[in-house]
Amino acid sequence: MALSRLNGRPVVVSGGHDGTVAVTDLATGAPVGALLRGHRGPVWSVATDLLPGGPVAASGGLDGTVRLWDLTTGTPLLEPFTGHGGSVESVATGRLGDRPVAVSGSLDRTVRVWDLTTGAPAGEPAEGHAGWVLAVAVGQAGDRPVVVSGGHDGTVLISDLATGARVAGRVRAHRGPVESAAVGRIGDRPVAISGGGDGDHTVRVWDLASAAPIGEPLTGHRSWALGLAAGELPGGRAVVVSGGYRDETVRVWDLATGTPIGGPFLGHRGLIESVAVGLLDDRPVAVSGGDDGRVRVWSLQAPYPPASG
Repeated sequence: MALSRLNGRPVVVSGGHDGTVAVTDLATGAPVGALLRGHRGPVWSVATDLLPGGPVAASGGLDGTVRLWDLTTGTPLLEPFTGHGGSVESVATGRLGDRPVAVSGSLDRTVRVWDLTTGAPAGEPAEGHAGWVLAVAVGQAGDRPVVVSGGHDGTVLISDLATGARVAGRVRAHRGPVESAAVGRIGDRPVAISGGGDGDHTVRVWDLASAAPIGEPLTGHRSWALGLAAGELPGGRAVVVSGGYRDETVRVWDLATGTPIGGPFLGHRGLIESVAVGLLDDRPVAVSGGDDGRVRVWSLQAPYPPASG
């Protein structure tokens, strides 16, 4: 899932196992327009951006393509982006200089960058993971745009978005697959965040420039952290929101201290596949989507669920 604004209202863009991309009004839960169809198989990831022509969504799926959608008209933009030799597991958007780009990670073990104005590849595929690339996120380390990628090999790589060159050494992040990645800030310090499928089901925080670990692993989930999103609460408090694979919980953590904020949000009946953070009527909210077919919206303002929840 990803959040955007359409005609002045906040919307959720979600990809489904049914091969469609849906746009939903965040305030009312009502669908906005028709389902976006084009992928041949499940849609594993979506990301949103704002181009000169309006808001867009990029989606990646089992069919190995990345597709671009005009959210205002509900129509595809450009031809599908092809080149991956396997399922596209994760998509993110960012800027390469003045160019809007999409970044995709695939089961073919590569990370690719696409120009969102032309659909053309921007540079050569980046390699480095010994296994599938399951998660990507885009951030800024100083004046350098970077890609954070998480692999089935348990590693996190931080690479230069323009060249694909490694920015920091390979980090053995988790004892199992890295299922999710996000970028955020602790004050002025840019950080990367990873969610793992290791035995202790942790979320970890890393310095975005050096890949050095920050603090202790965040523990609490009883299963893999499949979804991650970073955000900020009123007063500038940096947080990360995580969604559990089998424990059916959404959890909120103080990014600076690594401590949980309240107890978990409960309500899903099944795997939580994705989370996002945004604003609804100027209130910070988390949005989660699961294999129960539901998208849920949670207030990130106090009071929070009790810690024993």
